[in-house]
Amino acid sequence: MTNDDLIKQLERAESKIDQLQRRIDQLERLSGTASLPKTMLLDENFVKRAFAVYGHVFVAGILIAVPFYCFIFLMSSLLGAFSGF
Repeated sequence: MTNDDLIKQLERAESKIDQLQRRIDQLERLSGTASLPKTMLLDENFVKRAFAVYGHVFVAGILIAVPFYCFIFLMSSLLGAFSGF
């Protein structure tokens, strides 16, 4: 690469950095006016965030496990009923 190419690349990079800095500034200004949802997942307290995540994991585990338990119960009931014959 020649020096001219390097200078052009540097100018493009600086332009992109300036553009991104303006976008960040704009987002920071907008976030001050817009309110975030009230959720414990965004709380400043680590313990509250940890319990919020644990609660989501617990509910997801229940939602995944209950159909399996119902299927196993149904299959064991059917197999138990037919084994008596």
